[in-house]
Amino acid sequence: MKKILVLGLVVAIAIAAVVTCPDKKAHVDAVSNTLTSMVDEKLNESMPAAGKAWSSVGTMFAGTIIDKVLEQKVEVDNYFVYSVGRITFRGETKTVSVGVFNHVFTFDKEDLKNDITE
Repeated sequence: MKKILVLGLVVAIAIAAVVTCPDKKAHVDAVSNTLTSMVDEKLNESMPAAGKAWSSVGTMFAGTIIDKVLEQKVEVDNYFVYSVGRITFRGETKTVSVGVFNHVFTFDKEDLKNDITE
C-alpha cells in the first residue's frame, strides 16, 4: 500500500511538472526583466541626479528593444517536465534560463552580462 501511495505521488508530481512547464514567452519575459533591470542599474549609475527622468525613458526604450531581440533570439527546448532557454550570440549558444513548475529561473545579471559581452 505504501509503495502505491509513493508511486501515485511521483506520478502526480510528474503530471504537474508537465502541465506547468513554462513556454517560450515565459522565458523571454524572465530574461527580458533581468536584462532590463541590468540596463536600468547601469543608466542610474551613469546619470547625474538631474538625468534620472531620462534614465527611466532610456529604460523604457531599452526594454522594448530587448523584448523584440529576445523574441527572435531565444530558443526554448521543452523536456516535458522542464524547459531550457538558450540564446545564440556571436556563434555561441548559451543557456540563459531554466523553467520548471510554471517558474523561469534566469542566471543573475553578472552572468548574463558576461555571456553577452564575451
